[in-house]
Amino acid sequence: MFARLLLALVVVIAPAVIWGTSGSLPPAVASHFAASGVADGWMPRGVYLVVTLVLATLLPLVIAVTTGLVPHLSRRPKLMRDPEYWFAPARRDATEAFLRDHACRLGTLLSAFMVALHLAVVDANRSTPAQLAMPTFYALLGTFAVLFVVWIGVLGIRFRTPA
Repeated sequence: MFARLLLALVVVIAPAVIWGTSGSLPPAVASHFAASGVADGWMPRGVYLVVTLVLATLLPLVIAVTTGLVPHLSRRPKLMRDPEYWFAPARRDATEAFLRDHACRLGTLLSAFMVALHLAVVDANRSTPAQLAMPTFYALLGTFAVLFVVWIGVLGIRFRTPA
């Protein structure tokens, strides 16, 4: 339940943060950067805002909802180890609740990552020429990757084959 509330809060706060920090963006936003951090791609501010808002709000919601629906769509062993065990009447409700909450955790992680990337892009567009702070970018990317691996690990641990 907490994971669902947190996702709802994040997808309400994310657009406010994105919108509130976009005032300083130039009409042509540097939105793609070379490995050196130098901008090599731009898009109109309005398009950038729409894309960023979709990636920070709608995409996490779609991922959370669809991931949470997987148990309802299929009970095939390819999607989960020992589905007969985990979806037995005695465990079905707890299994489905965990999967829904865990999907919401993934949506929250993705939304927070997209907001953080947006803030890095805002910072990059403050300089002339636009320059993305690559240590910041790599720290964000690494943090996201580690947390995503942890997310997958928690899923694996929770649904390990019963003895």
